[in-house]
Amino acid sequence: MDAYSGPAVLLVGAATFAASMGLGFLLLRLLRTSLPAPFCQIAAVLLGIQAISLAVQLVAMAQAATPLVLVTLWCGALAGGAAGWIFCRPIREDGDRPPIPKSALAIAGVAAGLNLLAAVVPSSKIDELYYHMLLPARIVADQGLVIYRAPIESAVLPQMAYPFFAAPLHALGYPDAPNVVSWLLSLMLVWLGWSLLRQRGVTHPIAYCLVAALLVGAYPVVFHVTGGSHAFGDLSLATAMVALALAAKLLAVCGPARFAFMVSLLAWSAASAKVSLFPVAGAVALLAALFAWRRCEFHAEQLRVIAASALPWLVLGAPLMVWTYLQTGSPFGPLFAGIFGESLFQPEIFDAFAERSRGRSQSPFDAIPFDDLAGYSPLVWLGAIGALASRATPAPVRRWASVLLLGQCLIVAWLLPYHARFLGGLQYGLAICFALYLPPWLALRRPTAIALISIGVVPWLLGQAIYAQQFAAMAFGLEDRSAFYRRYVSFFDDFAKLDRLLPANAVLLSGNIRPPAVYAPRPMVFDLADVPSGHEAYIFSVDAPKASDYPAGYVLGPEIYANPNAVQTAFRRFWVAPRTGELHVVRIARP
Repeated sequence: MDAYSGPAVLLVGAATFAASMGLGFLLLRLLRTSLPAPFCQIAAVLLGIQAISLAVQLVAMAQAATPLVLVTLWCGALAGGAAGWIFCRPIREDGDRPPIPKSALAIAGVAAGLNLLAAVVPSSKIDELYYHMLLPARIVADQGLVIYRAPIESAVLPQMAYPFFAAPLHALGYPDAPNVVSWLLSLMLVWLGWSLLRQRGVTHPIAYCLVAALLVGAYPVVFHVTGGSHAFGDLSLATAMVALALAAKLLAVCGPARFAFMVSLLAWSAASAKVSLFPVAGAVALLAALFAWRRCEFHAEQLRVIAASALPWLVLGAPLMVWTYLQTGSPFGPLFAGIFGESLFQPEIFDAFAERSRGRSQSPFDAIPFDDLAGYSPLVWLGAIGALASRATPAPVRRWASVLLLGQCLIVAWLLPYHARFLGGLQYGLAICFALYLPPWLALRRPTAIALISIGVVPWLLGQAIYAQQFAAMAFGLEDRSAFYRRYVSFFDDFAKLDRLLPANAVLLSGNIRPPAVYAPRPMVFDLADVPSGHEAYIFSVDAPKASDYPAGYVLGPEIYANPNAVQTAFRRFWVAPRTGELHVVRIARP
């Protein structure tokens, strides 16, 4: 907390983003993979992030992830990125391009500025504090990769590529900097659409405003500005969808093997952001390989397509999956535990987790208005539905896109809460495709176009502004840090007091709540088996602990701390009052 600085977070995050893209340019040059803009830049930044993530994974698996090593990796990425920008960046294409309409620039500029306010302030979204940021924090603290049984989400290591990438920034002392990288990745979604529209000579403002609307709504200002992999996964899958829609042109420019490699890289990046995207990402990679295979003229070229399609999954994904299998008995940790033989995890652990998710899905209507309706501009849904329904979209694109969307919807209905974010960016890819194949009847006169855009953007942009204004004072350094943390981080005051009460070798054990574990004053675990030997364990519970709740052989010691009015849940929705209740901290030990 004492080291937080908004300008420093912005600077470090922007430098890391630029280094990732430059490193990607360098790697693409080494792989002799020339790609056209804007796919080259997007593939480069994703490849750079994946390369940094893989390097962290390797040193962490070798138990050599000391802060010095992690910071050295970050410095190496900066050096590689600088080399890539100097020697390997793509040549700028010549030719006149239509200007981006001022209305679209205004929408994107205002939305991006509001989102940036949320990106540079200290992280306070509970998913990030509970598990996304916890993995890199644990790597830095443990100086290596240690298997933890909980949280379940972070125990599925193959979906944690972005948190692995964030570990050097945690070691550097700027754990909020990945928020800025996520924000910049979300901007690349708009840049992708605008670049392709300009290449096609599109001039109508509706197409550009539809793409600009990808930054509008509650979802971007909540999820695309965090240390989680939401923006990373959305950009990956959306770009892959657009690449498949433009396959004929890209195959002619890139050749079959390069096209297959690019889409496979995008697909793997999506899969490594959410395990629920593995099926649709695999289908996207197979589709790209099929399209490329059909364009091959020689047997050797077909073999290159197969190798190029498999390369990202084998090089970027297989090492961690093999290590996880050797450590836990399953390549996905708790997922599929017991199927491959004896496992560190109980076979029913993931079933219980999925059952809780299905339980949340049975009564989703309290969350749908904010998460889905307020979360996205109607222009996004107009584009996503229009791409599937409009005859201006090529029929093959409508067919395979419908199958992919239906398949992902079935996975969401089966396992996940009914939130559109679990579509993983499919809706963004479809919206961009609709803008590229805009039907003639939408080429409206200027007054009608302005009215339509205003209806679909202004109310959501206003809501975005109301939500983001609460972060402005902190973003500009006008608010006391402690006051900000106290307002948005549950148990903050309790953590400060426990920091003075707990011994240095203490470990907090929490099992019945989702606390902001990253801010805990001592390491926090969620399973008794995860308490390391030689450490004193203290139960961190909102209920008074009972000896019967724990295995035989463990005894409860004295209660060292209690607070009947602890802030159990803090909200970034400022109109929702925090939930308060009891907090008990009790020593637990073997007799």
